[in-house]
Amino acid sequence: PGRPRPAPPATYFTLPLPPFSSSCFSFPFPFFSVFCCIEMTQYFNNPENALRRAHELIAVDSPKDALKALSGVLTSKRHRQNWSPVLEDIATKYVDLCVQLGSVKSTKDCLLAYRVCAQGRPESLAAVIRHLLQTARKRAAKAADESAAEAANRAPAADSLDALSAMLGGDDGDEDVDDDDEDKEEFSSAVYETLLLNAVSGDSAAKRIDKEILAPWLKFEWESYRVAMDMVRNMPQLQELYHEAARQAFQFCLTYSRRSECKRLCDNLRHHLLSHQNNAAAAAKEAAAAAAARAAGNEPRPVRDRVILEHPTTLELYMQTRFEQLRVTAALEQWQDAQRAVEDVALLMRLAREPPSPSILAGYYMLLANVFGSSGAGLFHAYSLAKWRSLNQQAGTESIKTQQRAASRVLLAALAVPATGSPTPAGAGSPGNQG
Repeated sequence: PGRPRPAPPATYFTLPLPPFSSSCFSFPFPFFSVFCCIEMTQYFNNPENALRRAHELIAVDSPKDALKALSGVLTSKRHRQNWSPVLEDIATKYVDLCVQLGSVKSTKDCLLAYRVCAQGRPESLAAVIRHLLQTARKRAAKAADESAAEAANRAPAADSLDALSAMLGGDDGDEDVDDDDEDKEEFSSAVYETLLLNAVSGDSAAKRIDKEILAPWLKFEWESYRVAMDMVRNMPQLQELYHEAARQAFQFCLTYSRRSECKRLCDNLRHHLLSHQNNAAAAAKEAAAAAAARAAGNEPRPVRDRVILEHPTTLELYMQTRFEQLRVTAALEQWQDAQRAVEDVALLMRLAREPPSPSILAGYYMLLANVFGSSGAGLFHAYSLAKWRSLNQQAGTESIKTQQRAASRVLLAALAVPATGSPTPAGAGSPGNQG
């Protein structure tokens, strides 16, 4: 008593709140940090606000900040059991930002998070993945056009020593000596740099431009196919999307002549096929265990969804993908991978409860005929063509003129088989060389 009460600390003073801005984050008073947390959680808990905030950040050229604003919604536990259409819009915008930034890791994180959010909506996940593949494909095509335009803009004479000597060879006259020397100095520095790069790397200017502009986006497109296939390969509802992505990946390898990616794709598909081969036995065992649990009055364990290769629809999808693999590997002359595709088709035919339709088998034997014709195996080439004609006759979908043409092709292929057993020259009996 009698002593004055000490003043409270300065941090406890009550001051009017300023308008919310980014500078509030560095304000020293504690209640401002609480205010900032409340403001940020609005975007975290409300997907519509997060999407609106992302559009605002994109408008001011801040795609990374927009990515963070959307990431909080997709990774929130609040939305894992409460799917809404706005989540699909957020995932689509997230994919667009990932493609814009060229970030494969962010793309994979987005698909993993949205797969959890859309557990009961597989069609929504399929729409997001298809959007990713389409956007990545368009961005790679745009990069290819940019690379070609850049290569065309550069002077082709910069890659030749003759051009260097011609441009640097001085005139005998004395007129405009200073201007000529300045032009020669600028040109010589560019040409010397180009020649030095050619000597060190062994690549031309066009190849270096492709490595700088096109190669990163080709890698992004390839990784997009790989991530999409890994996301849905064990989901029975999205098997059509899985094989659609696989066939698009094969077309990508053929368009850009990506042999290493084609081999990796074939290895991945074979690994996925072998992992699904024993799913039928595992599913039967789980069904028997569930029936026994119900008979005993117990609650059975939930049965896991598995991809069953014996189902006719699944089997047809796998065979169509292997046909595409056979076509692309033969075009790229990767004969070992083509042989593996033939082995996979034989395995699928053994697993089939019913034989495939004649039209499917006819397409398969035509692909085999192309492979054997290119490799010079005349006997197998003629046999494949004979099977192809027989199956087309069973299907009954061809006209009389087409059947006559097919019979002539089989006859010519049989006559081209050497009698001594020596191999036929490559391409001599291929269907493309027979009128």
